[in-house]
Amino acid sequence: MTKARLWLVLALVVLIAAGCGEEADPTPDPDFAVPTQGPTATPAVPILTATPFVPSPLPPTWTPGATNTPAPDRPTIAYTYERPTATDIDYPTYTPSPEPPTPTPPGPRVTITANQINQVLAQELAEGAGGFFLEPPQVELLDGLARVSVDVLTTPGNASTARPATLQFTLLAQEGRLALKKLRTFFDDDNAVFDEELVDNMLATVEETIIDLLFEQAGGADARFSIADVTIAPGGIAIQVVTIP
Repeated sequence: MTKARLWLVLALVVLIAAGCGEEADPTPDPDFAVPTQGPTATPAVPILTATPFVPSPLPPTWTPGATNTPAPDRPTIAYTYERPTATDIDYPTYTPSPEPPTPTPPGPRVTITANQINQVLAQELAEGAGGFFLEPPQVELLDGLARVSVDVLTTPGNASTARPATLQFTLLAQEGRLALKKLRTFFDDDNAVFDEELVDNMLATVEETIIDLLFEQAGGADARFSIADVTIAPGGIAIQVVTIP
């Protein structure tokens, strides 16, 4: 009998006893003895074990694809490397140069001064004085060049028309010969260009004078030589002569 039903029965008994006017026997009926209440038993709780959810590795609508067929093996190419044949180089045969010829013995080194040139010009151009210039031109030697100074009569024979002029030149050794090269000719008063036939005549006379002086010092009119070098300096014109046998 459950605990609830037992209490219900006891309540009915009390009611009946009260209605009948009879005292109830304080001695409890052994059949209706209330059992001693012991400790309430804790109902056993069932232990639930969770089963892990294993998802499907593939979607429900997945359709397997075509199987990938492996490509056939690549063909093996067998080759043999051969070095190209090098073209032989024929180096030219060394031919020793011939021995240089024996140099011709040099001749004397001639020096011509400005005074020597001016003395000859005074004689050669004396006739022109008073007609084309007041006095014969005078040569002055500088470093690397020479200068001729002259008072030119712009109106021949009229001394009142005289104008100072300067003729610059240098000397070169060309193919064994002595050559005069005109550099600049001008009037001193205004630097105007003075380039007339008279200029070429005077420079030609100066060139001939220097050559004549050279032959005199190199052995006379019959001397055989060539010009190797010419240097103009204030102290004179140095000319290196090479004697020709």
